[in-house]
Amino acid sequence: MNTVEFYERVRINGKEVLQKRDVKILKCELKDIVYFRHNSHRFSAYDQKTGLLIYDNAKRLSELIDKVNGLKDRILEIRNTINYLHLVLKHNQDIKRVVENNE
Repeated sequence: MNTVEFYERVRINGKEVLQKRDVKILKCELKDIVYFRHNSHRFSAYDQKTGLLIYDNAKRLSELIDKVNGLKDRILEIRNTINYLHLVLKHNQDIKRVVENNE
């Protein structure tokens, strides 16, 4: 199956931490979009390279795909900026730090 590791940013007791999740690759018009279910009834989509939330609280997977495809132009515009590259580097450094601390 298309399951990959993903680190989601969450707040626990006011602190931002990275939480490891097994997610699936979303079959949409864009690459590097992953999704998972919250409590077996809501779907969320994230950019895999930066960990940024794209869409939250879709009731069905088909709704999530439609919403992400509807945001395609905006997502591609953001991905073509220098700031996006900085976010990718920061996310990778954060993941590396979490992995090293857990070893």
